[in-house]
Amino acid sequence: MFKDALYVPEKKARVRVAFLPLSVLAHGLLALLLVAIPLVRSGDLPRIELMGVFLAPAPPAPPPPPPPGEGSSRGVQNAD
Repeated sequence: MFKDALYVPEKKARVRVAFLPLSVLAHGLLALLLVAIPLVRSGDLPRIELMGVFLAPAPPAPPPPPPPGEGSSRGVQNAD
């Protein structure tokens, strides 16, 4: 009766159990490198002008004033 209740792992199971911590360690190291390398090599990145981010763009220029001869003498014709 108890002969069937005991679990005796096979030799292959012990080898697979050893690969789990190694896999977790390898994936953790890879993730750490993917984060750390860009932080260390930040000198290669282009510089960003931060003042341009905080300043509002200039408003559009007002339209030019009308020429001085037009519009000031409505309805009056020259005597030339």
